[in-house]
Amino acid sequence: MKINRILINQFKRFFSLKDTSKTRRATAEYISGNSEIVKDTKDVNLRGVKLTGLYRDLPALIFFPDIFDSVENWMSFFANSNNPIINHRDVYILYPRNQGTSDWCNDNSSEPAEDLVDDIERFMYLHKLTSATIGGHGFGAKNALLTGCYKPNLVTGILAMDWAPQNYHYFRAGHSLKSNFDVLKSLGNIENMTFEQFKNSIRKEIQCFKTQAMLEQQFKLNSKGKRYLQFNLDYLTERFDDIVSWKFNYGLFGGRTRFIFPEYSQMVFLNSNTLSIMKICVQNRGYQTDIKSLLCDNNDNPEVNHWIYENQSLSEQASYQSCEFLQNYDGVNVLLKNRSEIMENISIPVQRQERKDNDGTPISPSHFHHNWRFISNTNPK
Repeated sequence: MKINRILINQFKRFFSLKDTSKTRRATAEYISGNSEIVKDTKDVNLRGVKLTGLYRDLPALIFFPDIFDSVENWMSFFANSNNPIINHRDVYILYPRNQGTSDWCNDNSSEPAEDLVDDIERFMYLHKLTSATIGGHGFGAKNALLTGCYKPNLVTGILAMDWAPQNYHYFRAGHSLKSNFDVLKSLGNIENMTFEQFKNSIRKEIQCFKTQAMLEQQFKLNSKGKRYLQFNLDYLTERFDDIVSWKFNYGLFGGRTRFIFPEYSQMVFLNSNTLSIMKICVQNRGYQTDIKSLLCDNNDNPEVNHWIYENQSLSEQASYQSCEFLQNYDGVNVLLKNRSEIMENISIPVQRQERKDNDGTPISPSHFHHNWRFISNTNPK
């Protein structure tokens, strides 16, 4: 798939596709392939963007944006020079099935959650990833926790931004999503609609400026000159109940987790929703340890605060909280306090590859043998 030159220019201050200087930079690569409509659910392939980290042999973070959001919107967050995540992870920002450049499938499966998880496992095997941190934002974080519940062997930790495992039918976020689906369905056939017509239609019916901007971003032109939305609206509308609810049969997750949300949030409420987090994530140690809130700088609009990457203060706080989790807790046995107990008290074989961190200190890879399935050489050069 050809990389959109406009997007490259837009993000060139964050990325370099060729490392032509001595300064290390993240490299951005769109995952090849075009979105296709497939009949068999087992043929679905996920796509998005890969941001290669600054060092060799880095563990992976797989991250899913919220519904209607684009992977490009998260590129500036993860590859920002002020965000050290790229020092510690290769980041895959992916669309789930029926969204973005990932494949579409209208298979009426009775277990859509398992299908989503199978898609992630298929992607990891295809891209030679034994294990990964799985993360997401908004309803994209649900894909992450589902993977932890159904396939814990693939997951070193869960990183969830502004979401909790609960039923959102009765929350503003759920009502807004349903209303947006209804507005888009009411537009009917949009193949011959101009961009101005589409923009005027949604701005008349949808009040949220961010949602308007994202939908305009998703309004595409195909090779035949026809307009379309870059998500499967029929599928999402039909699966609305599955999207906004967390069901009992999804099970529990017993690994490491980090939940991050703005203090004024439309998705997570400190006095109630955090209980649902601790019921599902049984090793979660609660507020100020595995559950972190972000200060909102006098902005009490939950709808605006949800889009963390658009606010510098929220973005910096989320970056710090994410890195603390990735460095000190992700992949660490839940019986240990943090990673320091691995390094100091327990004898565990370590891959014989050291790198120097920004301060010149030699350190070992943060995950020991994190990709054992696909790396036969335990001493890469």
